[in-house]
Amino acid sequence: MVVVEEKHFICGVVEGFYGRPWTCLQRKDLFSRMHRYSMNTYIYAPKDDIKHRALWRQLYTKEEESKIEKLVTAASFEGITFVYAISPGLDIMFSSEADVNALKRKMKQVSRLGCKAFALLFDDINPTLKPSDALIYKSSGHAQAILTNELFDFLKRPQFLFCPTEYCKTRAIPSVSKSEYLNTLGTTLHKEIDIMWTGDKVIPETITKESIQELGHILQRKPVIWDNIHANDYDQRRVFLGAYCGRSIELYSYLNGILTNPNCEFEANFVPIHTLGTWCRIASNSFNSNDALCFDDVPMAYLSDDENPNNSNEMTVDLLPSLTVADVASIVLDYNAKDALKLALCDWINEFSRIKKAPLKSYSKRNLKATLVNGQTVLSAIAFDMDHPNRTSETIASMIVDKSKSMQLTIDCISLLAELFYLPYEHGEKGNLLLQDFIWLLKNVCDIYEQPPSKEKVSCWFDRLLHCDQLCNEIYILFENFCKIPNEAILYDLYPYLWDLKEVLLSLQTYVKWLSDSISSSIPLVFFEPCSVESFNLLNVPISNDYIEPWHINYLGGLTVHLHRLLPFKGGYIFLDNAPDIPSSNVIKLRTYLPNDKESLYDLCSSLSANKLSVTEKTFQKNDFAGDTLVGCYISKFSKTLFIVEDNDGVCGFIASVPNNKVFVEHIESYWLSEIKVKYPESESYSYKLPNSPEWRNSSSSHLTYMFKSNVYDECVVKRLFNSVLCVLKTCGSTTTYYQLSNDSHLDMYMKMGFYPVENISEKLIFRIL
Repeated sequence: MVVVEEKHFICGVVEGFYGRPWTCLQRKDLFSRMHRYSMNTYIYAPKDDIKHRALWRQLYTKEEESKIEKLVTAASFEGITFVYAISPGLDIMFSSEADVNALKRKMKQVSRLGCKAFALLFDDINPTLKPSDALIYKSSGHAQAILTNELFDFLKRPQFLFCPTEYCKTRAIPSVSKSEYLNTLGTTLHKEIDIMWTGDKVIPETITKESIQELGHILQRKPVIWDNIHANDYDQRRVFLGAYCGRSIELYSYLNGILTNPNCEFEANFVPIHTLGTWCRIASNSFNSNDALCFDDVPMAYLSDDENPNNSNEMTVDLLPSLTVADVASIVLDYNAKDALKLALCDWINEFSRIKKAPLKSYSKRNLKATLVNGQTVLSAIAFDMDHPNRTSETIASMIVDKSKSMQLTIDCISLLAELFYLPYEHGEKGNLLLQDFIWLLKNVCDIYEQPPSKEKVSCWFDRLLHCDQLCNEIYILFENFCKIPNEAILYDLYPYLWDLKEVLLSLQTYVKWLSDSISSSIPLVFFEPCSVESFNLLNVPISNDYIEPWHINYLGGLTVHLHRLLPFKGGYIFLDNAPDIPSSNVIKLRTYLPNDKESLYDLCSSLSANKLSVTEKTFQKNDFAGDTLVGCYISKFSKTLFIVEDNDGVCGFIASVPNNKVFVEHIESYWLSEIKVKYPESESYSYKLPNSPEWRNSSSSHLTYMFKSNVYDECVVKRLFNSVLCVLKTCGSTTTYYQLSNDSHLDMYMKMGFYPVENISEKLIFRIL
């Protein structure tokens, strides 16, 4: 019988992600928040501290020592245990006295800085022993345990944590109960050393009591959960703002602690940390006991995985406006994720109105690069001096948005924000509604094209479209108001994610509205049901599969990419570009041309045509001439594929497209040129120089042209506008689209969008397969 004495329950945060590490100021802010929410432990394990992993043998410099010492002191001031972690597993020789002594020197150096707790991490390494080690040790587990015990004794048995190579069920060989590695740790590793575990998977949707009971039996101690539920370093497009969930408070009695390894973006972690604190407080009040726990008392028959208990007890948050999270947690007997989220949002909204500068005027995850260190590939962010967090190569005098206005974000707004970026395996309520609306509209779009039309079906479809538009508008309002918050730290951390989603929504909404506007069009349409079905199936693959992680294609990109997959244009993912370097609240929309747009469109053409036309001054003074030249022929025959670009100030550009170049050539030659000659008999300069390429003039070929005001010429905006129009052209049956470059065009931008130059012709043509 193995009896495990009760230990102080560890509740805290591990900084263990790939990407730009948090700054010293952010960590101090973290310690304060952790203290406020009854947490007690922080593990220092940033992958970008190269001396933590790749160059673990190197001692810290005096300057680095000073930084670590200040962090240890700051943590202690808030009652937080600072745990220094090191990862020597990439290249350590367990039998090498030099390597063991190097590890001891490193740990001793940190202990002299005031650190009293340590961790040894052997995750994500090749477990095969080197030949010299294999002569001494029975296995990698044996070698790791002996080394860890030696360090534990060398440091005079402080608080110590250990991360195994087999740190989850899917990495246990062949299984948890039969793993020689885990059994070796259980019998060999000193019983006071805590062993960390992520669950059934690297990022499990749920962690069950039964699975932890089984693990505790094998390890002969209660494990500490290293929880990756909010980790986002594996996906550039995802951030997780949902509540801590999928872990019943019944786990509390079978664990020595829970540590969250959260989002790379520091300010994105308010809700994850807040709700984990609520979980721990409620669990502590519900299950705290001084009784020892005996793992042998648990029959092995009951140690199989079972479905997670469904917590149905709910508390009415609205009735507790004056209570803190600690007060509420002390009187609630069960944890409910939705209620915990409400409590967290009530606190988080105060952070948005704080005047707080961003540590760096750049985004955390968008500059990751792979480097080779000691023969090992290391993913790291661009290095920067953490003592000067506001130093950047770009000098930004002020934000574009007006910060003088009062913040307009409400609880409902940030609740919507959280629901759009919820958790790895699920979207929030409104995120799901949005996705289901678009799926339904695309799946049933044929209903509005039926002949004779069904009034009931048409009405139902447009009612659903109205509901979808209302939700989209809520998100656009959220985006605009979010950009005006005084807290630049939150703004820079979350802006790229909200930008991505907003851009995809604009593209998808443009496409769906174009479908609804084209009922009376004579253009034959091709509805891409196979594309939609593929997207639907991706969402319906059972998540119970033991080996599906959130980086599987089912979940990659989250809600943003799930929505983007609904578009018919296949190469569309490359059109998801990085957000602008400086956050802007301006929302640029694309919509189908309407007859009453002609005047404003012609005015735009007149004002922008100085560099586009070469005509006599007398002719140029005629306002209609510029419009007739640039867009008139598209209005006359192809208005259903003519799109207006609008910003907050009105019309700021257009994209004219033609789905069938053969029809376009016939229209120009048989009708439009003669009309123009009648209207402008004095002008001899007007002509349409159509490409001579037979491929261009094919009926399956399309083309587009555009004019924008200067404020639209942000590459990421242009990509999204093109994406929308290419979706339309593909639906109209086009297989290849063309664009004719002008002298000042930038070929690089178009090539990034998948365009290629047409060879062996005199015109500067580029093409894109749809």
